[in-house]
Amino acid sequence: MVNVHGVLDPMEAQRRFLARERARHAPMAGAERVIDQMVRGTFDWTVFGPLALDAPQLHVDTTRGYAPSLEAIVAFCHANTPARV
Repeated sequence: MVNVHGVLDPMEAQRRFLARERARHAPMAGAERVIDQMVRGTFDWTVFGPLALDAPQLHVDTTRGYAPSLEAIVAFCHANTPARV
């Protein structure tokens, strides 16, 4: 098991969330409350922190694609996964 954790600047995460919600035909349950908190600056971004797992962890910046690259992410996963017998 590995933990690949996506990271993103909170302002960009907010922009993406709002854009997705505006594009939906039906709002996601609880979206209005989340949007209100984001707009007021009171949304708790720590809920999106990395999981506390006893596993190798890789942080991936998703601001513009993937950093490290998708190939590097796959290599990390393979390098940290026991070989199958």
